[in-house]
Amino acid sequence: MKIHNKIVCLFAVFLTLTACNKSQDKKTAASDTGQISENERLQYQKWREKNAVQLDEYYQYISSKIKDAPEPYYLVYTGHSMPKKCEEFRYAIPPKEDWSHLVKSLKVIEQLREQGVFKQYRIISTYRSPEMNTCVRGAKKSKHMANFAVDFKIIDQDADLDKNHQKTTQQLCEFWRKKGPKLNMGLGIYPRHIYHIDTAAFRTWGGNYKSDSSPCMQK
Repeated sequence: MKIHNKIVCLFAVFLTLTACNKSQDKKTAASDTGQISENERLQYQKWREKNAVQLDEYYQYISSKIKDAPEPYYLVYTGHSMPKKCEEFRYAIPPKEDWSHLVKSLKVIEQLREQGVFKQYRIISTYRSPEMNTCVRGAKKSKHMANFAVDFKIIDQDADLDKNHQKTTQQLCEFWRKKGPKLNMGLGIYPRHIYHIDTAAFRTWGGNYKSDSSPCMQK
């Protein structure tokens, strides 16, 4: 009987450790909510109270298409700096006809992770409503408004070191050159180690939003 109890206990420990490891693996996607300010949390809670049903439907759709889907918060969030008057538009759900657009872009990010270009990332912005785009004076044809675009920051250990950033950028550029045309991939490389990926058109750009500033175009 004692031996049986020991076996049961050991099996329980194994299950617990397995669950912990799976939880850690899940965290490799955009789940770093520790970066969210208290003010943003309160804004989100207030917004979610009015949009819970549609948000749940949107998340279920994305998670059914993506192996390691970002948390619901990041699917509706704009984290870029903005004037206070624009904060009321920080969270928004895209029209249903645009839901599939984000799936395509997230699948590109999945490919990059599977190839080891990076592991952990934090989404900074996805869908941007027309009201938000007008308020922040975004590009009139911004791919964020059609739910194609993902702005994100890599949060692997030491990812902010210039050496690792340069290596990651080189790998992203190589991926873009080889697979970008078929994927219709847009790649933006911004200051502060922020990247933009969409699947609306094959192109690249850098800090001044022009192709000649992209590291991918430099010899």
